[in-house]
Amino acid sequence: MKGLIIMTQNTLCVRALPSFIDEFNGIFGFGSNIASIIETIFGTEVGNDNVILEEILKNQELLNIINENISEINGSLNEIIANGNANSELLNDLINISNAQGTVLTNIQDQISSINSTLNYYLGKMTQMLNTVIQQNSVIILQIQYLSKQLEEISKKLDTININVLVNSTLTEISPSYQRMKYVNNKFDELSITHTDKFSQNGKNSSNVEILETATPTDLTGIISLIEFAKSVTKNDMNSFEFYLKTFHDVMVGKTIFERSALQTARDLIKESDIQADGSEVGKTYNFLIVLSSLLCKSYATIVACRKILCLPNIDYTPIINQCIQEQTKEFKENVIPYLSSTFTTFNHIDLGKGAAWREAHICDVKASPGYALVAFEVVQNGNDFDLIGYQAKLKSNYGIDKESVSKVITPNINKIIGPRSGEKKPGEEETISKHIYFNSEEVIFPEGYVITNIKFKSGTLEMGFHYEVTACLYDPITGEIDTNETLTEMRDANPETEISPTSDNGVYFPNRISDIFFSPMRSFQINGDPNSHKFSILSTSYLSEYLVESDLINKETSLIFLTKDITANTLNN
Repeated sequence: MKGLIIMTQNTLCVRALPSFIDEFNGIFGFGSNIASIIETIFGTEVGNDNVILEEILKNQELLNIINENISEINGSLNEIIANGNANSELLNDLINISNAQGTVLTNIQDQISSINSTLNYYLGKMTQMLNTVIQQNSVIILQIQYLSKQLEEISKKLDTININVLVNSTLTEISPSYQRMKYVNNKFDELSITHTDKFSQNGKNSSNVEILETATPTDLTGIISLIEFAKSVTKNDMNSFEFYLKTFHDVMVGKTIFERSALQTARDLIKESDIQADGSEVGKTYNFLIVLSSLLCKSYATIVACRKILCLPNIDYTPIINQCIQEQTKEFKENVIPYLSSTFTTFNHIDLGKGAAWREAHICDVKASPGYALVAFEVVQNGNDFDLIGYQAKLKSNYGIDKESVSKVITPNINKIIGPRSGEKKPGEEETISKHIYFNSEEVIFPEGYVITNIKFKSGTLEMGFHYEVTACLYDPITGEIDTNETLTEMRDANPETEISPTSDNGVYFPNRISDIFFSPMRSFQINGDPNSHKFSILSTSYLSEYLVESDLINKETSLIFLTKDITANTLNN
């Protein structure tokens, strides 16, 4: 079907031509070719004067058919004309509709233009308003952040106040008992120091008559004072000495109105303390526990001694003491150790003086024997030089130390490696001392289960610093064996970016004791330096926590070893 293009004011539409056009074209083509059809039928040309009638009659039937076809053609032409008129009206209607649509589209276009203008105006205002809101929100956010920080600070202060209330409550509850126990023990020692032997044999006697009869006036005065004191200690009432012992233990384990133990208070105070003290948080808190437990045990021993002086029936306090220690140990393991660190540092120092000459190279190698671990270090003076002493020990299960195996590994001249280097002295000139000592402050830390067995310090021939390497071996906490075939070694070279300067006397300070409060195998090692104080410090992580968690802390074999302030190794039996 042919295409029809209809043009309106605003639109261009393509329409399909009506079907009668195709019909008209077909019929017109048929009519124009009718002559050729007749010529084909009669075999002569139409309008030829030579055609005879007989030939025409012979084809009468064909003429009739032609006549009928022509009549049909006439009828079809009439229909086509009628349809053409109808379609002309339809085309007019379509044109009118198209014109109407063009008008509508024009109105819509005008409205869109108006809306667009409105939006262009208000969108600018809205954008400006949103920018203002965003700026205000930014200010509000900053204010909220500030308020949040203020609330956090207030919360921290409230927490601090809350903790302080609990701490004060704990101290208020335990202090009277502590002061009473300390006074009684000291007073008993003072009164009984000259009479203990006499009364210790009184168990064979039924009374103190013989002792009183043989006593001098001075002895008699002291004995009477001791007897009166023993009576006050063993007095059985609500204000008795034993009542203070029971209260003291209850506060230690948290059997109080706030259910907060003195061990928890000690934990928090030690953890937050700014006071420089040797040892790890775990070591210092456990030392606090030992001091209080020892005071409690000594107080019960004082009661026993006073009862003997008065010839009172003997009471076995061993089960009571063991129960107290068990409860204190349980509280320490559950509510203290998990919150504390086993990393320790030292704040005791010794001046190492000057180091080696420029072109001297030295090595200070502290190496434990096979199957041993290093558990502590000391620096001691030896003439004009200083020795580095390592304490080595065999380990039991769960990082315990076999105290019978503790021995020393002595290596000389640590000062020649750590101290400032001295230059070549020329005739008539003073000796030159290096103003910088380079070292490496990066921590050496081994996987859990490895214990340090070797630390080696060394210096080069032309260097203003020192290197060190640390070796650790794998340890089996079940058997206590150290596998010398499973080793890890870390080296730290001198770093020019970390340095310390000598003192005005051309020396530096180095820790003279490197250990937790109690001997323990170590898994990390780190050297730091303070340029202002000219002091080196050592940080290390021990396995003290692991030992304390697994040990019952009651068995006599679970003893700990520590270094006293006079640099002497001692043992502490629980």
